Amino acid sequence: MRAHLEKAGRALRSAGGYEEIAASVEELLNGIEGYYQDLEDLDQRLTALEDKMAALARTRLSDEALLRMRKDLDFQLKPYRGKMTADQLSRLEKSFLDRKVYEESGLPRLSLFYIA
Repeated sequence: MRAHLEKAGRALRSAGGYEEIAASVEELLNGIEGYYQDLEDLDQRLTALEDKMAALARTRLSDEALLRMRKDLDFQLKPYRGKMTADQLSRLEKSFLDRKVYEESGLPRLSLFYIA
């Protein structure tokens, strides 16, 4: 867990413009022992930082990149739109677009779910 967060902090610092989020990750690292008892709380904090990071990264992408991502999303979801609820579609769209934003921006995933 420590290595995952250290790597993420370094990636955020090298990406530039994400210093506040990198500092938050480093702050979590300083108190990591306290989170071993409540990994759910740690993951919720990391997910909140991911949401903040995605929002910031989205503002830095070009309109063309965002349009390309949206078109790709629409193409991928087309066969499933009639089979899913609006809530399911909304969550899937957010997840898909966030993943594309992270990839396009070269940003790490913070959630414990992504520990390699």
